[in-house]
Amino acid sequence: MYESAEYTQPINLGVDAGSKTIGISAPAEKEELYCAEAELRTDAADLLSARRQFRSARRNGKTRYGKPRFSIRVRPKHKGWLAPSIGHKIQTHIKTADDVHKILPAAKAVVEVAAFDIQKV
Repeated sequence: MYESAEYTQPINLGVDAGSKTIGISAPAEKEELYCAEAELRTDAADLLSARRQFRSARRNGKTRYGKPRFSIRVRPKHKGWLAPSIGHKIQTHIKTADDVHKILPAAKAVVEVAAFDIQKV
């Protein structure tokens, strides 16, 4: 944010990508410069489901015995398509890392991704 001397130390950005919370940390050589947790919206799937039900009720109220049209059912899932809930999760991870990068000039980002089997735990 302001001019300083040329004495800089390398900063790594650590991101723990959880299913409900995102843990983010920026440690330096001797101390931790930044540490935070971000909550993900968990009700996004419920909101999308409710919106789909209301839209279906609006559309089906007018055509009770109409011929089924398959061209308006679902848009095709092309390559690179993600479900809205997964897309929201990825965008939240990227936005959180970008917000930290605006404050601290992190040279490298380390993302911890682990799959757990809850039944074995």
